[in-house]
Amino acid sequence: MYSIEMIQTYNESSLHKSLKKIYKKKYKAEEEVKIEGFICDLLTSDNEIIEIQTRHLSALNKKILKLSKKGYSFRIVHPLITKSIIKTIDSSACLLSERKSPKKADIYSLFSELLGFYQSFAVKNWVLEVLFVEQVEIREKQAQKIQNKTNTRRYLKDWISLDKQLLGINDHLHIKNKEDLVQLMPELPTLFCAKDLSKTAIKKNAHKVLWVLHKLDLIRLVEKKGNTKYYQYI
Repeated sequence: MYSIEMIQTYNESSLHKSLKKIYKKKYKAEEEVKIEGFICDLLTSDNEIIEIQTRHLSALNKKILKLSKKGYSFRIVHPLITKSIIKTIDSSACLLSERKSPKKADIYSLFSELLGFYQSFAVKNWVLEVLFVEQVEIREKQAQKIQNKTNTRRYLKDWISLDKQLLGINDHLHIKNKEDLVQLMPELPTLFCAKDLSKTAIKKNAHKVLWVLHKLDLIRLVEKKGNTKYYQYI
């Protein structure tokens, strides 16, 4: 049985709090600092702002663009969930089921977040620290199918997510500039299209990867055959 104190909203998840605690200790940082009207997760003694962002990297664009001009540097910590254990409880917090989620993120899953974050690549003094983590997600079973609190469900479901808890950090990767994204790419033909990318580990993220790389002027459109667009590195 889970205590009520363990049950939290997604935006205040244990995953976020655990990562904040780890980085606060590692960098001896001050927590919840207000700077120029923004609330920052952590601030180090050398004016590095550390933001733990589990999703919606785009929400940081305004903060990064404004505060970087004030002399602050940024460390954006973004976890990718490589393994998730789903525990479903009832309204009394009794465990009903436990299973492994079929969803598994990889480095190319990051490009879904970069679709709205590419503007921040114009800033030089930041690093995106990608963590490959395992988590436990706590869900509460509902009597009927309902919408979630953020009204983002396309289809109603009979559960709500209460908390996400950190199990472990398996690896990490630093991205300091847009050129680092090219280093993530698998071997490709001189001219390549979305189909070429989809045959690699990029798989279903092919179109998102191409969009981000093109938006950042890392690749250019060379030709179009029918509906297929072919690119090459700049």
